Amino acid sequence: KAVLPSMISRNKGVIINISSINALNAYGHVIPYSAAKAAMNNLTRNMALRYGKHNIRVNAICPGTVRTRVHDGRLKNDPEFFQHMSDFIPLGRVGEPEDIAKAVLFLSSAEASWMTGHVLVVDGGVSIGIDSPRLMSRIHGGTVFYKHVLFSQKCLCSCYELTGEILDIHAPARSR
Repeated sequence: KAVLPSMISRNKGVIINISSINALNAYGHVIPYSAAKAAMNNLTRNMALRYGKHNIRVNAICPGTVRTRVHDGRLKNDPEFFQHMSDFIPLGRVGEPEDIAKAVLFLSSAEASWMTGHVLVVDGGVSIGIDSPRLMSRIHGGTVFYKHVLFSQKCLCSCYELTGEILDIHAPARSR
C-alpha cells in the first residue's frame, strides 16, 4: 500500500507476495493460516488486474517446506524432520531459502516482464502428490515402527509402518 503511489507515478513496478502451498489445498490443522494465504493469492490476482494498466506486475510465490528457523521447534522434537519430509517430496529434498530467493529474482526480472497475477509454486513437487514407491522405500524389511506426520496434496496424513506394512493412512485427526 505504501509503495503503490510511487509505482503508479513511475508507471512501473513489481510486487511479489510470499504465500504458501497451504493456500492451494485443504490442510485441516492450519485452517486460519491456509485461509489467509489463499486470500493473499486472490489479492495478488486482483492487484495484478487493477494495477496492470500502470505497468505494475503483481505475482505470488507459494513455497513448500523450506529449511528456515520456523521449523526450530519441530527439529527439537524430531531432529530428522527435514529428512522425513524429503522422503515425500518428488525432488527428494526440502527447499533452501535460496530456492525461494531465485524465484523472487526471476519474477522481479525482465525475463518475467509479461507475467502478472501468477501464483508460482516452488515446493519440489510436494503439492502434486506423494510418490508411493518412495513411501514404501522407507520400509527396509523386518519390524519397523515409525510414526510421522506428512503433508500430502489433499490432507494431513499419519502413517504408521509396522513389519513392512502401512497400517493406517487417514485424514486429519479423526476420533477412533
